[in-house]
Amino acid sequence: HVRLARQGIDLLRDLEGALREESMSHELAAAGIRLYAERLRHNMAFEELTLFPAAQRHLGADDWRAIEPPPYDATPDPLFRSQADERFAQLHRAIALEAGDGAAG
Repeated sequence: HVRLARQGIDLLRDLEGALREESMSHELAAAGIRLYAERLRHNMAFEELTLFPAAQRHLGADDWRAIEPPPYDATPDPLFRSQADERFAQLHRAIALEAGDGAAG
């Protein structure tokens, strides 16, 4: 997840550059989006098909208690940092406005 988070931040930077037409073409940005989406799908498939079934087969009740997630506010998942969420929301609004989409609000 840390690697995916870093790649997401890089993608966000590239998308912002493409939007400003500074450092990335729209075509390269679109390719980056497709690649990142594929990485996310691969990660989810690995977890669902390999990691989670293996954990269910081999972990006991004590193991599950030991790896229980912390309280909600304690340690956010690196994929869902609030700063990145807000930057993606801003980018979405900017793209929607440029595209003439009424959903920009």
